[in-house]
Amino acid sequence: MTSAVFTHGWKDEGAVWSPLIDALDNAVDATVWDLPYHGAAGPLERPDRDSRDEVLELLDAQIAAAGVTESGPVLVGHSLGGFVSLAHAVTRPGVAAGLALIATGPGFKRDEPRQKWNDWARRHADPDRPGEELVVLQHDALVIERMHEIDVPVLVITGERDTQYDAARAVFEKKLKSVSSVVIDGAGHNVHKTHAPDVAGHIRQWMETLGRR
Repeated sequence: MTSAVFTHGWKDEGAVWSPLIDALDNAVDATVWDLPYHGAAGPLERPDRDSRDEVLELLDAQIAAAGVTESGPVLVGHSLGGFVSLAHAVTRPGVAAGLALIATGPGFKRDEPRQKWNDWARRHADPDRPGEELVVLQHDALVIERMHEIDVPVLVITGERDTQYDAARAVFEKKLKSVSSVVIDGAGHNVHKTHAPDVAGHIRQWMETLGRR
């Protein structure tokens, strides 16, 4: 059975994965968790810094708690969770067996669009969850500039109506060494919720190829 660690998107929580994991029908040994400021999780311990390092350390802890000892886990992420999974693969090569990126973007090379993204996040953060925006802010181009170094298989899943993130699919197809991509008809950004059986089917089929590498 494949071990997989599931990381949710911004303004979501680990429980969102339940329908998808159920649809996978025991194909994975699943670990889910809550990002800081989400679900039952507390705040960042070092909120004055770029959150990426602390979030990646939290993901390290989830992988360790899962007890994966052989080929490593598959990292499954939606949106922000996919970006976190990408950052983990870039900064910790050799840990993950593969990445399943659902409605995920690669970040920004240029300062101007990165600043627009950060401004948008600050405007849309929940005032009842002070600091919520910290986990989604981006401060550099590390991920998009180094993701070509990722040498494990990557599955990219997007929804047909999720035009912004479907555009990112072309970037992944160009930059990643081993990538498979799927577009789910009629789906939007939350394709893992609205089309869980379809997404699960593609993930299961892709995971079967991992053992044949």
